[in-house]
Amino acid sequence: MRLRVVLLVWGLSAVPAAAVSPDPRDLVIPPQELSRARDLVRQLSSDTFRDRERAQRELAAMGRLARPVLADAAQADPDPEVRFRCARLLPRAAADDLRARTEAFLADAEGKFDHDLPGWKKFRTAVGADGPARALFVEILKSGANGELLAAVDRPVEEAGRAIADRRNLMFAQIQQRQIRPLDGSVPASSLTLPDVATLLFAESVVPGKDVPRIGQFGFFVSGANFLQQPAAKAAIDTTGTPHADAYRKILARWLDTRTAPDELSNFTLLSAAHQLRAVEGTTPLLRRAVRTEGVQGFAKAYAMTYLVQRNGKDELPLLKSRLDDTTGVGVGNNNGVTLQVRDVALALSAHLTGQDVKSYGFDFPNGNNPAVVTNYPSGYGFSSDEKRDAAHRKWREWEATPRKDEKR
Repeated sequence: MRLRVVLLVWGLSAVPAAAVSPDPRDLVIPPQELSRARDLVRQLSSDTFRDRERAQRELAAMGRLARPVLADAAQADPDPEVRFRCARLLPRAAADDLRARTEAFLADAEGKFDHDLPGWKKFRTAVGADGPARALFVEILKSGANGELLAAVDRPVEEAGRAIADRRNLMFAQIQQRQIRPLDGSVPASSLTLPDVATLLFAESVVPGKDVPRIGQFGFFVSGANFLQQPAAKAAIDTTGTPHADAYRKILARWLDTRTAPDELSNFTLLSAAHQLRAVEGTTPLLRRAVRTEGVQGFAKAYAMTYLVQRNGKDELPLLKSRLDDTTGVGVGNNNGVTLQVRDVALALSAHLTGQDVKSYGFDFPNGNNPAVVTNYPSGYGFSSDEKRDAAHRKWREWEATPRKDEKR
């Protein structure tokens, strides 16, 4: 909450000065300023109301130069009125300090100095330190909720995980246009900005999924995948010249690369988003990882294989063949006694890609479906008995054993 207030005050502050030193060491507060601030804090306990008010105005005018003294006094001064007055002054002084450190950060265009900003070291490792990355970082830091989550990644993993879970729920509530009020009393907007999505994806790429609790009304199914199709995020992929697009794409690539847990790869929202974002380089490896990873649910493997065939065709034959012994069930709602396993999907797609008649393998297509469905979605076909399934896979093995010229194997 304190950081959120600081960021809000920062956003309402004055325009920064034109000339800014890029060296954060130039922000060190001179001893004489600290001494002056201590004298003014002592005057906050004066018997004269006018003196107390004057001291408070002068402390406010000192801005960031009084911040360390205000912070100490707000916590430890024996006079309750001094603690109260310092606590009221502290958010604006802290916002002034954060703004000054951020201005120095932006002035350091070549990245020559170390800057003590929330989340920066991990952000720099994940996204880089070039101009676009630094610009997006500042936009994130300036937003209350995003800046708060950015700072959380520097805290113990349990706290960071809880912060991610809370942010997910609030963001999902926003896009559902639910009237859920944050702790600061503001009403959430109905759409998300690019920094909103970028911050969550960055945090999820840093904090392991196992450390993010499934809490709240939406916690059991919401993750960063639910926000990849937000208009601002889509525009950063599809539209040239979108502000912060380059940095966002780096965050997205890292996020995709860190989706490795079976429960994450079983998320249909993730797979569907990856399929829609086929122009993004990391989506094909993610779909292949979903197919290969043990513990991923059968329906997810089936959809991932189907999506891969739609985008890459015969290039996916080696992957499909590697799943011809996977007996995991695919619960996709087939009826009339027809069942489907991962190996059946791999077989149907392999037969199609090699120019064979899928129906000749004994697949059943209930409810008027036809062999064309195998490349559209992994349902609407299967086997009505294990005998038919075994015969189909035996037929494939026999076909594989028959030499052919110029056939991609």
